[in-house]
Amino acid sequence: MPNRRENAQSRLVRALMIGLLALLVSGCQQIELYSNLSEREGNEILAVLLGHNIAATKSRAKEFVTISVPKTEVAYAIEILRRQGFPREQFSDLGQIFQKQGLISSPMEERVRYTYGLSQMLAETLTQIDGVLSARVLIVLPEAAVFGQPQAPSSASVFVKYLPGVEIEEAIPRIKTLVQNSVDGLSYDKISVALFPHHETPRISGFGSQLETSNISPWLWVAVLLGLLLILSSGASAYLWWRMRRSTVMKIGHDA
Repeated sequence: MPNRRENAQSRLVRALMIGLLALLVSGCQQIELYSNLSEREGNEILAVLLGHNIAATKSRAKEFVTISVPKTEVAYAIEILRRQGFPREQFSDLGQIFQKQGLISSPMEERVRYTYGLSQMLAETLTQIDGVLSARVLIVLPEAAVFGQPQAPSSASVFVKYLPGVEIEEAIPRIKTLVQNSVDGLSYDKISVALFPHHETPRISGFGSQLETSNISPWLWVAVLLGLLLILSSGASAYLWWRMRRSTVMKIGHDA
């Protein structure tokens, strides 16, 4: 009878140890966070994650880069990258917009495509400014004036979302000059720049959210789980030794 109990207890201890090891392995499992990234953007994302003590890795598939992070840190990594404006928005260039389609486009279609492509190129250029998370440029080019009527002036509006603490206001004159020199017939005073600071999304307080954003290193979890395994193993060994000793004493007393 004691042997059956000891065997059952041994199986229980082994099951607990296997479960903790499985938990440990799943916690250290790498999950693909973003793929099809350029080398430059992949390096920028990797630098941000490593700077926040997230054990991120980079792999390459042909000309694209993939960033992976531990399964337990996916939510925290996405939140960190979102605050930094990653992944960056993909912009179209004039070469892509004016690809030959085999059909003749009307002058109006060509004008719209040219304006859109120019706006995309300017927006992409503005996102290269330090602290700028995203940018939009809306260009309005007037149609040809009817004979005898004055020509309407061109205009442009620039939207910039930036990180708080960045002195982006000082760059407004240079932003307007950049847009002015890129659009034919656009005057400086017809360009408006709207700046919007990035605001953090309020997070729900609670134990789960604190664990999610506490940036706990996976190696700390490894140490904690190994410590639990050691404690369980030591406790089980001591209990089994006590049971065997008690059984032996009782047997000797019975025989006596």
